[in-house]
Amino acid sequence: MSFVDQVGALLAVGDLAGASALVSTAAGVDRELGSAQVALARQDPKTATGHAKQALDLGGGAAAHHLLSAAKLFGGDPQGAIDEARRAVGLDGSAKSRSSLGGILLAAGRAEDAVAVLKQVVVEAPDDADAQTNLANAAVKVGDHALAIQSYARAFECRPSDQRPIQQLVAMFVDLGKWMGAMAALDLSRQGEPPGEVSVALDLASLHIVRQITGGKYPPAGMTAEADEPVQGLIANAPGRPVASRLIAARTLLDIDREVEARQLLAGIDRRTCGTEDRATLTYLDGLFAQQGGDRSRAIELYAEALALDPKRIEAAINASSLLLEEGTAASIERAAKLIMLVPSSHRGNSHLLYNEASLHARTGNVAEAKARLTQIIQSNPPDSPHVSRAREALEQLARR
Repeated sequence: MSFVDQVGALLAVGDLAGASALVSTAAGVDRELGSAQVALARQDPKTATGHAKQALDLGGGAAAHHLLSAAKLFGGDPQGAIDEARRAVGLDGSAKSRSSLGGILLAAGRAEDAVAVLKQVVVEAPDDADAQTNLANAAVKVGDHALAIQSYARAFECRPSDQRPIQQLVAMFVDLGKWMGAMAALDLSRQGEPPGEVSVALDLASLHIVRQITGGKYPPAGMTAEADEPVQGLIANAPGRPVASRLIAARTLLDIDREVEARQLLAGIDRRTCGTEDRATLTYLDGLFAQQGGDRSRAIELYAEALALDPKRIEAAINASSLLLEEGTAASIERAAKLIMLVPSSHRGNSHLLYNEASLHARTGNVAEAKARLTQIIQSNPPDSPHVSRAREALEQLARR
C-alpha cells in the first residue's frame, strides 16, 4: 500500500489524528502528499493547494495532480479540478486514477459523465470500493436507484470496515421519502430476489433507519415486526457472505443490543479457516461479549489477545486500556501502557487512544507528556469536535494541579 493510500485509509475511517501522526513521520514528496490530504480533510483548500504544488515539484506525478484537483474543487474551481484530474489520468490511466476523475466529475455537477466513466472502471476493477461508491453516488444523481443500491452494496462488501456506503444508502432512502417513507422505499427495493450482497446491505440500511425512527434506541426483540425483520434478514442472508461482512453484521447487531442474534451469526464461522485479521476481529467481539456480561478481567485478556493478533486493532487497545485505567492499580496502569505500545506508532494518533495515553501519563506524574497528548488531540481535530472539548477539559484539570 502506497503512503498516500495509508493516509487515505486512516482518513476514510475518520482518524484525522492518526493520519496527521503518520504524515509527521514522512519526508519529501510523501510528506507533501500526506499534508495535502490532511489539509483537504480539514477543509483547508489553500493549504492543500500549496502542499500539492510542492509535491508536483518533487515528482509527485498523478497523485499530486489528483490532490490539486480536489483542492481546486474545494476552492470553487470545478473546471480547474476536472482539468487537473484529466492530467492525472494522462499520467496514470489505471482504474483507480479514472475512478478519481469520475468522483471529480460527479462533484463538479457532471453526473452523467461520471456514470459513463465509472461504469467502465467497475467492469475492470469490480473490487474497487471507492469506484463502486462513486458510481453509486453518481447513479443517485441521475435517478438510477437500482444501480445505486447495487453499487453501494458492492462497495460495502469490498471494504466492510468502511460504513460510509451503508450510511449513503440510508441517506438515499431518506431523501426518497424521509424516515417513514424511507422504509417503504426500501421495502420496494426488495422486490424479486436481490443478490446476496445487496440483501445484506439492505438489511443493514433497515437497521439504521429503524434506529433513527425510534430515536436511537433499537426496539427489543418481539416489540415490532418492522424492527425484527431486518435482524432476521441478516441472520438469513449474512452467512452466505464473506467472513469480514458477517463480522460487521454481527457488530451492528451488538450495537443495537441484539446480542443473542449476534452470537447466532458468529456461531457459524469456522475460526480455523479465518485469516489473522478476521480472527482478531472475532476475538475482539468475544471481548465485547465478556465486557457486556460484566466479566471485565476476561474482556481485558481477549482484547489483549486480539491486539496480539492484529496490532492495528485500535479498538482493542482503547477498550483494554480504558478498563485497566478504571482499575487504577499500579499493575493495571503498567499493563495499559504496554498494550498501547503494541499499536504501531503510525496508528497511535487515534483521539481515544491519545486520551488514554494522556491519562496514563497524568497518573504516573508525567504531566508534560499528558499535556502533549491532549494538545495533539486539539490540534488534529475540528474545533467543534467532542474530542477537543474533552481534551481541553482535561488540560484545565492538569493546570489546576
